[in-house]
Amino acid sequence: MIPRHKRVGSLLQWFDRSQRVLPWRENKDPYRIWVSEIMLQQTTVKTVLPYYERFLKKFPTLESLAKSSLDKVLVAWSGLGYYSRGRNLHKAAEILVKEYNGKFPRDVQELQKLPGIGRYTAGAVASIAFDEKVPLLDGNVIRVLTRLYALRGDPRKNPLLEELWGKADSLLPQKRCGDHNQALMELGATVCLPREPLCLLCPLNDSCEGNRLGIARELPQKVKKSYHKRYRLITLIENNGRYLIARKSAKKLMGRLWEFPSFDLKNERIPDSLSRIVEKVLGIRVKNATLIGKISHAIMNERFVVPVMKCKVVRLRRTTPTQQFYTGFRWIDPKKLAEYPTSSVNRKALGLL
Repeated sequence: MIPRHKRVGSLLQWFDRSQRVLPWRENKDPYRIWVSEIMLQQTTVKTVLPYYERFLKKFPTLESLAKSSLDKVLVAWSGLGYYSRGRNLHKAAEILVKEYNGKFPRDVQELQKLPGIGRYTAGAVASIAFDEKVPLLDGNVIRVLTRLYALRGDPRKNPLLEELWGKADSLLPQKRCGDHNQALMELGATVCLPREPLCLLCPLNDSCEGNRLGIARELPQKVKKSYHKRYRLITLIENNGRYLIARKSAKKLMGRLWEFPSFDLKNERIPDSLSRIVEKVLGIRVKNATLIGKISHAIMNERFVVPVMKCKVVRLRRTTPTQQFYTGFRWIDPKKLAEYPTSSVNRKALGLL
């Protein structure tokens, strides 16, 4: 097998000539790197790019993010999903300004004390921004390493997970650790692809055990995920050209976001008593309930089927409806929805109008 130092050298040379031009690679600003790494959790580069550019225009510095309201941060995050990331980003910014004088710690253990920063993100910020000699492990790096060393098993669980951290650590060079970590991620994203790895283009081809054994495509071993199917109804309630939106409790999933009022369903069938349910829960009597479409949506291991109903107000029983699930209500011009922090599902529901 090719010696470790030659492998590392080949990888860095490949990265220098083949890396993609990405905005968070323009400099070593830890703030920009941190924001990108949080956004890239569970989200593709293609999806993140426009959000990243807009987010940094609104919050160009750590201080501007910390001083902003959470609502403004969530508006900028709207549509990107996994909204706890946006809340943690804002909270961590406040802590960094108040307790760290606006400076990012270089130490990975100290970084992991901040909300939303785990072992991977801490390693990314420390190595890329400060060139600290620390490994990182994301989905792309896991794929590269399991193939490079022909490692079988579930990479999400020990003992293989810890072995992968050890392999990543053992490959670290004395210098350019951040570039090395980015090179591993880049290799997984552009060459060592999940279904059809481009082995002939890989700088580690000659030392890849998975390729030598002809099992690269089989690795990492896939563990079948189980999904729980759920049903939820969205109601677009219209009153003189304006539609009702409701703010979710901070303790609920996607807390503090605004949404068109929605209700859990036992199955895909819309209850005949929809009008009575809306009146009981929201204090609004409606008519002309019409199904205008359905939305499919996934969150983690849950698959949602979301029928969308449009209806008109007949009578308001209360000026401001109240419900434990929601903390506020507003009637808005649908064109104004973009001014509120909301999820992509609600944007899709609005599109059905």
